[in-house]
Amino acid sequence: MKKQGANPLLIIIGGDLGSDYHHYLLAEINHLNLNENVFFTGWTDSIPELLNISNFLLLPSRDEALGIVLIEGLAAGFLICRTN
Repeated sequence: MKKQGANPLLIIIGGDLGSDYHHYLLAEINHLNLNENVFFTGWTDSIPELLNISNFLLLPSRDEALGIVLIEGLAAGFLICRTN
């Protein structure tokens, strides 16, 4: 999207902002020059509000521990599909 002139925003909800994985993601984001396009919330209870300002929802887990995310996505009007 950015290569086509858009200014997308990726909000990553949840996760430990002090973990090695988070630091790895920050390095990759920096390498791709996407620092202004990615925002990490860490753990939050503002998921419904964040979903309401989103255009789509990505749930990259086959075994989402908090199935409530799916319900919240549906409540916000998202069509959710799973691919294998």
